[in-house]
Amino acid sequence: MSDIQNLWEEHRQAGFPGACRGVEIEGTDLVLLDSTAAGCVQTFLARGGELDLGGVATLALCYRELAVVARALQGEARGYFARLESLARLVLQAVAHGAP
Repeated sequence: MSDIQNLWEEHRQAGFPGACRGVEIEGTDLVLLDSTAAGCVQTFLARGGELDLGGVATLALCYRELAVVARALQGEARGYFARLESLARLVLQAVAHGAP
């Protein structure tokens, strides 16, 4: 779980890319995607490595959307959403393996 915590701290310090405010990619609002995925990661960490079924389902949907969004962006924005995609993947893997 330390990998997730370290990556999460890096992500929090990065700050949301201003150029992504008000932007949609393939019908996905980037601000909403960011806040939803980040909320799931934060909940996972706050609960000591646990996420309820609703959180897992929400994060799984975000993970799919993050994959699409990250590949459509460039530069800082791409790095930001790619990192969030990695966080989502790591959390989903940890939950699947039951390893906090």
